[in-house]
Amino acid sequence: MTTLKQINKRLIAEGHLPDACRLQLRLQRDKESTTYCWTVAEFQVIVQHCQQTPRLQWLGDVSHLLGLTGLRISELAQLRWSDLDFDKQLLMLADESRQGSRSVDTPARTLKSKRSRTLPLHVAKE
Repeated sequence: MTTLKQINKRLIAEGHLPDACRLQLRLQRDKESTTYCWTVAEFQVIVQHCQQTPRLQWLGDVSHLLGLTGLRISELAQLRWSDLDFDKQLLMLADESRQGSRSVDTPARTLKSKRSRTLPLHVAKE
């Protein structure tokens, strides 16, 4: 059903169907997930391997940041300096999907949940 809703939405967006044909189905989320979550030890081994391999050091940095913050890859890729508030020690990710495109250089950011999120920033321990 999710796939059908996506196809329906795409056809409307491309003008092949009128908006009146939009499916109005509420789908229940799957309560059980088969998504595997790494253990802390597995995560540490992955980051360590990347840091010890010169051509993978960038991947180690990205993996480390994703693991520490809980950011999604797309959120990290769209991160802006203006998202950081060092005075309040917060990372603020705003969903701008309802605002439309701001400009060609900075298109509207859409978060997966369609909701803005705030994450605390912690001082790194040495």
